[in-house]
Amino acid sequence: MKSLIFALGALLVPVIASADIPPPPGYVESCTIKNECKGDEVGDLCSAWHGDMTACAKRHTYTGFVYKCRTSGASTWNEVWCGPKGSSPFGPKAPVTPEAPPAPPAPPAPPPAPPAPPPAK
Repeated sequence: MKSLIFALGALLVPVIASADIPPPPGYVESCTIKNECKGDEVGDLCSAWHGDMTACAKRHTYTGFVYKCRTSGASTWNEVWCGPKGSSPFGPKAPVTPEAPPAPPAPPAPPPAPPAPPPAK
């Protein structure tokens, strides 16, 4: 029975260890939109977590936004992404390509050639 309890305890240690540790007292987050994005840029504070560590990169694949920094946090955090003024962090998810117009119908087949005249005698 003791070995079963020990085994269950050993399985729970990684779960407990993955919990976020709060920053020390007096900590001031330096990864902010105000600190990272220039005046001619718009910022996005995107949330991610250990279950989907690339959530923000996927979100900004086609937006023109660039990764700047990541806030504190082990299992959850925010990322600052900056993009050109006037752009949206919720831009298109994939490139939009216009549909090609339908092809015109094929021309009708030409009529068969008339039979050759009989040879002259």
